[in-house]
Amino acid sequence: MFQKFKDKLQAGSTGRRSPDPNASKTGWDGLLSATQTTLTIAKESVAGLPVPGLEAAIGGLLKDMKANEEAIKAFNAAVVRLNDNVISPLKAAVAKQPDCMDDDLQSRLESLANDLADMVKRADSTQLREKHKRFLSSQGDLGIIQELNRELDRIVMAFTGRGSVSAEMEARAAKRLGAFLAARASILRGTFADDLCLAQALMLDKLPRAQARHDSALRVGANPCFPGTRNSILQEITAWIDDSNAPAIFWLSGMAGVGKSTIAHTVAEQEDKKHRLGASFFFSRDQADRRNSRLVYPTIAFQLAGLDSSLRESVAQALEQDVDIGQAMMQKQFEHLIARPLAKLKGQTRTILFVLDALDECGPDSGAVEILSRWALELPRISSQGGLTLRVLITSRPELHIQNQFGYSPLGLISQAFVLHDIEKSIVRADIDLYLSRRLAELAALYGVGPPWPTVAEMNTLSARSDNLFIFASTTVAFIGGVKSGRSLQHRLDRLLQPDRNDTTSAFKQLDALYLGVLEDAENDLEETLPDAKETFRLVLKAIVLLLDPLPPTSLAGLLSLSPDDILTSMQDLRSVLVVPAHPDSSEPIRFFHPSFYDFITTSGRDSGSFFVTKADGHARLAKLCLETMHALLKRDPCSIGSPWLLNADIPDLQARLNCAAPNYLRYSCRFFGSHISLCAPGDAALEQLVDSFCGSKLLMWLEMMSLLGDIDGAINTIQVLRSWCRSKVNTRKLTADLVQDTYHVLLKYQSHLRLCAGSLYTTLQVRYVIRGPPARWDASLITTESQQALVALAYFPDGKRIATAGFGGIITVWNSSTGAELISMNARCGVGIDVSED
Repeated sequence: MFQKFKDKLQAGSTGRRSPDPNASKTGWDGLLSATQTTLTIAKESVAGLPVPGLEAAIGGLLKDMKANEEAIKAFNAAVVRLNDNVISPLKAAVAKQPDCMDDDLQSRLESLANDLADMVKRADSTQLREKHKRFLSSQGDLGIIQELNRELDRIVMAFTGRGSVSAEMEARAAKRLGAFLAARASILRGTFADDLCLAQALMLDKLPRAQARHDSALRVGANPCFPGTRNSILQEITAWIDDSNAPAIFWLSGMAGVGKSTIAHTVAEQEDKKHRLGASFFFSRDQADRRNSRLVYPTIAFQLAGLDSSLRESVAQALEQDVDIGQAMMQKQFEHLIARPLAKLKGQTRTILFVLDALDECGPDSGAVEILSRWALELPRISSQGGLTLRVLITSRPELHIQNQFGYSPLGLISQAFVLHDIEKSIVRADIDLYLSRRLAELAALYGVGPPWPTVAEMNTLSARSDNLFIFASTTVAFIGGVKSGRSLQHRLDRLLQPDRNDTTSAFKQLDALYLGVLEDAENDLEETLPDAKETFRLVLKAIVLLLDPLPPTSLAGLLSLSPDDILTSMQDLRSVLVVPAHPDSSEPIRFFHPSFYDFITTSGRDSGSFFVTKADGHARLAKLCLETMHALLKRDPCSIGSPWLLNADIPDLQARLNCAAPNYLRYSCRFFGSHISLCAPGDAALEQLVDSFCGSKLLMWLEMMSLLGDIDGAINTIQVLRSWCRSKVNTRKLTADLVQDTYHVLLKYQSHLRLCAGSLYTTLQVRYVIRGPPARWDASLITTESQQALVALAYFPDGKRIATAGFGGIITVWNSSTGAELISMNARCGVGIDVSED
């Protein structure tokens, strides 16, 4: 099928390109011919794809074109954009990777075909109803065709806004080769040179990692700085990278919304083009993998291996020696996956940049502290290799735990700081003026609004209200550009220019007013389209804001007992502040664009009005929904394994079985119900009753599912939460408290069994604790762990969650007091005592 398509492309594309509507034939005939030629090429180019609707839809645009010069002139420009932005890249990508179209891209193309077909149908029906004449006839309605032009542009923008066709197909090819390495330009020019390279790539694919690189497809809406803006700070960062005598770390700090991530994205993109980007990791607190500190070093190593063959070989060797290195303590990960491979570059004169964006969104705080302290300790040692210049760009809000680290001498000595919100306001204002004027001019051209729009006074008001926050400017453009048919751009602009309705002096006053206006308009527009619209709107919105890991429409619908269509309908007008998929069956999660929206809607004192979300109440609601989901869906042997003696690793097609037995919203419920309970206010009788019911009937089934999901550490943390929660309740049922207490001890004592075999719950543990009965009194010993050295000192951290030990030889190790896992180990090279400071 794809070979046939590839042959057609090669036969039909020789010497053919999107025609210039102002060239070749003169006058009206040339313009008409150019449009017809462009559509014909597009139709031929997609004829071999397994998306027959796309060919038919483009054919619908091509037929019955007559002679209406002004209408066709506008329509031709939109057709050229369709060809240049969708069809031509698709043609080139399929010619390069003929068998690398995945289901998601095919689904997007089918959606594109449906959108185009619907557009033609609407145009046809409108023309017949209003004029009783054929579409695009010489007597056609110019207004209808101008609307068609805008609609076609909207469809193209919606399609391309979800990602590049060629990039997606190249990424698909990379995935099929088993490694991100194939996504590098040097690898994409061919395939792996020999079996050794392929083996290394397959080994690298074993690394656990987050989708956190700067150009990840999951970072929907992320873009570099608008051309012509942020020049001064970008020049300063580039000069720092180029200066071999500059400090190794650049800390770009600033409050929410000032543009830190956009600057980091721009720097990463620029340095990637220069082949100097080692890796980038963009943290996000609303995505579990992108806030997980334990995935940072494996993700960086995975990207670093794509920089050159020696780094790829070194990282692959580390995995050959310890295939589970990605699960090791962070210090060991750094040493084996990053430090040692970089040491192999000794003697090379080169610069390598690492970008860590939004470090304040890394969880927990101790993870961010470990990352900073590790780079502070290791960078000088690694950089001492002759000729090698390492640079680390870190962005964050000025949170206390991060500020304290940069005040700590080792990190302070090798870093320089730049406070972004301290840039002279006139410079930032000029950048925002430029951004607003150009983006609004693009909207005016798209919707056929003649100048002057906006007026100079309106532009000045918008710019002044930005308060030097780039997130205000970008949200403003997205809100105005999201106008529906039947409403003008001016309507939404007027909405934003309404006088202030509050007297607050908050630094975010204007941003709050913008967010509040977006929410009010979305809710008001919804009331005529959905039963119980207001209640559904707020239910869905609160869930999206407070979920600890975002869910796609189908999964969110399952958790909230709604239909996926209702989910999307309720959120359809919030695309200026939320990432909302186009289709209900999309695997793309719904989440907010920028953390400032979360701050606005959950922070007391901000002007969110009736949309304010009380976090304790919201988490209680989500905890109940999770418990109800588990009560309905959990069962013994959910994957129909049959034998309780079979090790998890030996279960045939375990992931496929889990996909059938555990939908995403059940997995979410199993992993996060404890976290939601820990964030609730006390005294919720309904929640207490649900916990009692869960512990009495579903506790073992939940443990079995957590073992199958490979998340026993999460199970331990959840049981600890339940244990503390039961102790804080004066009216907790004794049976519930006893069950939680026994489960806590069993988990700690036999966690190694449960990691290997979910069925051990019903074999070894059932024999010991059900048939024989639990011990009359649990031993005071909770966990036994081994150390490779004789210990001479021990100290607890103030929070009680970690233990520090010191051994002969000056080795200091930090342990997780809950699981016994080793967190950090370092050679202090002096002394035999240990103490932990209060801070």
